[in-house]
Amino acid sequence: MYIVSFAASLVFLFAYIFSTLLIFNKDNKGEPFSFRNHFAYELWIKRDKKEVVLNLLLLLSVGLFALAFILFAVKNFSVINLVSAIFATVIAFSVVVLFYLPLNKLRERCIFSILFAVFTTMLNGLIIFNSVNMMNQLEEKLILIPIVVSAIIVIIGIFTIFNPHLFNFDMQRNEDGTLQRPKYITLAFFEWLIIFSFLFSQIFIVLYPILK
Repeated sequence: MYIVSFAASLVFLFAYIFSTLLIFNKDNKGEPFSFRNHFAYELWIKRDKKEVVLNLLLLLSVGLFALAFILFAVKNFSVINLVSAIFATVIAFSVVVLFYLPLNKLRERCIFSILFAVFTTMLNGLIIFNSVNMMNQLEEKLILIPIVVSAIIVIIGIFTIFNPHLFNFDMQRNEDGTLQRPKYITLAFFEWLIIFSFLFSQIFIVLYPILK
C-alpha cells in the first residue's frame, strides 16, 4: 500500500508541475519559468481558469504524503512515528501554502518557507534515527537507502534554514524604473529543492514492511 501511495504522490506532483509549467510558458512567452528565480505560487492555476482542476493533483500529492505517515503511525504506533505524522501534516499544509500564497503576503510566505524547511529537516532527522536503530537491530544493509536519502534532504534543509542570503531578493530597477526580476533568487531556488525532495522521505515507510 505504501509503495502505491509513494508512487502516486510522486506522479501527481510531477504531473502538476509539468502541466502548469506548460500553461505558464504559454501565457508568458517573453519570460519562461525558471526554478532559479520563480516561486511555486506562480504555477497555481487561478479560479477563473478552466484548468483549476490541475490544482487537485497537487492536493492529492501532498495529501497522500501526509496520509502515508498517519497510517504508518497508526499501524506501527510509537512516539517517534506519531511525531513524524504530525511533522508530515505540517509539511503538506506548508507546501499548499507555498503554491498558493503570493509575494504580496511576503511575511506570511517567508514564515511558511521556514516552517517547510524546518519540519522537513526534522522529519528526516527522525527517519535517520529510526533507520539507524533498525540497522543496529536487524543488521540489514537495505536500511542504508532511507538513511542516505534522508541525509541528503537534511543537508538541503540545513543549507536552506541557515542560508544568510535566503531572504535577499536583490530586486533592481531597469531604465524605466520598474522592478526587474533577478536571474537567481535564493529563496525560490531552495524552496524548489525541498519541494522536489520532501516526498522521498516516504522511502523509509515503503521499505519498513520489507525490513520488519
